[in-house]
Amino acid sequence: MTATGRFEGTAIAPGLKTSADHLFEKAALLSQIELVQPSGLLGTNTVDALLSGIVQGHAFMLENYVQEIKRQYPNRKGIQTILTGGVAELVKPLIPSADVLDKTLTLDGLQLAYRRLADL
Repeated sequence: MTATGRFEGTAIAPGLKTSADHLFEKAALLSQIELVQPSGLLGTNTVDALLSGIVQGHAFMLENYVQEIKRQYPNRKGIQTILTGGVAELVKPLIPSADVLDKTLTLDGLQLAYRRLADL
């Protein structure tokens, strides 16, 4: 949003958990794992390799996406990156360009919309 509150755009991508769940669903030989910080960039076993690919890979995608947005829109100063959702805390340390962590942003927006509609 601009200083005057004008919405200028956004991007929507599958979340880390959604992507991981789909991987486990479609790859019959891979079992679901707990998503935690990977111990390194390359795994030496299946669990570490999954954590690296899922968590680090998602963080790289987000970081590079934000950097490309800032590069392509240099006139839009003050672009703010907000991480939201259930696993936002997991990737926040891996995304240097992330400005804000707000796990309940979507729910807060829905609550605000409900209150405004209820006042009509």
